[in-house]
Amino acid sequence: MGDVAYPQGPRESKASLGAQLARYSGNGSRRASWYDSGVRYDNGSASGLDYAQLDAAGLFLATQGDGQGYARLTDYLSRDGNHEAALQYAFGKPSGQYGTAAGPGVNTLYCDYIQYYFGGY
Repeated sequence: MGDVAYPQGPRESKASLGAQLARYSGNGSRRASWYDSGVRYDNGSASGLDYAQLDAAGLFLATQGDGQGYARLTDYLSRDGNHEAALQYAFGKPSGQYGTAAGPGVNTLYCDYIQYYFGGY
């Protein structure tokens, strides 16, 4: 997510990343968890959907809330390597990074990310 999240990285627009995500996911019909996309990326076996999702998740997180989420995230991670706890601390809700659940009763960052790019679940 670093290429999108940090100011020195190339920044694509929400529309551009959303179009890539829609293309590779079949307009949201195929979903992968953030965690699984990251694991495949680390293993050198990432799909087009994985690449699109990592960039799209980076922009989504960079634009959430008060704009200080990444600062809180890196601060927490520098003290404790627990990524889930850091995401919850930084953004105020569970990440949902291990699954693909979305819908009106789901209160996770992943669910918000689906809503952000697809306008629905």
